[in-house]
Amino acid sequence: MKPSTPRIFVTLAGATLAALETQASRFTSPAVGCEFRLDYLQDFTQFEALLRQMLTRLHFPPAIATCRREEAGGAFKGSVEEQAAVLAAAVRAGCQWVDIEVESIKKGGHPLLGQFQPARVIASYHNYRRTPSLGSVYRQLARLPVDMIKLATQAEHLRDSLQIRQLLKAHHRKAPKLIALAMGASGIPSRLLALLWGSAITYASPGNHAVVPGQVAADLMRSIYRVDRLDQRTLLYGVVGSRASISLSPPIQNAAFQAKHVNAFFLPCAASQLQHFLIVAR
Repeated sequence: MKPSTPRIFVTLAGATLAALETQASRFTSPAVGCEFRLDYLQDFTQFEALLRQMLTRLHFPPAIATCRREEAGGAFKGSVEEQAAVLAAAVRAGCQWVDIEVESIKKGGHPLLGQFQPARVIASYHNYRRTPSLGSVYRQLARLPVDMIKLATQAEHLRDSLQIRQLLKAHHRKAPKLIALAMGASGIPSRLLALLWGSAITYASPGNHAVVPGQVAADLMRSIYRVDRLDQRTLLYGVVGSRASISLSPPIQNAAFQAKHVNAFFLPCAASQLQHFLIVAR
């Protein structure tokens, strides 16, 4: 039987498997999975055996293996074949999910995906410059024989989160399952509201140092923001400003809401212009 999927995955990166294990050991809840960014590893000697030993010590947490190539914004310098070999070894070692970018799928073709059985496969699209029109991107990925598709784009403006919301509203009940979010400070609302909007997964950082800009610490996501407990009756509030992403207002206000048992949510809305926030608020 395939494992259930946590709704929050923490993205972990390090030069060694020991560094990844140190980070992963902090997250023991079945509600939080680990995304291992294997493209940051400096040495793949005895990789499969050492990864299996690591996962055994961690009691095989829900794990996504990612080895993103430089072409797709990652750190892996190898070929598509070498990337696939790393990911296939990660599956044999015990990772239950594989995330492979659409650029590699285009080069390797659908047979590439067969190397990762019995793991579930996430086909991902990343745009680190902007948030383009997402309809055609979604349709391209939705035709792939995978379990999930992921779209992650750079939020130039706060209003870019609306595209994420509209995409999830239109397609979150369809197969394959959809993950969608916006990166950067202005994209933080899309990460915090992703589960409410229908995303299968949202991603968090292990702490103060995020692998991807805009990621919120996993501990804060669960304790302060309670992203997996929001519902359609949750009242939304926010602080607006160009540096809203580092404001202390969200943790203070959310703690107050929890103390008073108020179903409300206070989030940072990084915007350089008030009109961008008003568009999102409406």
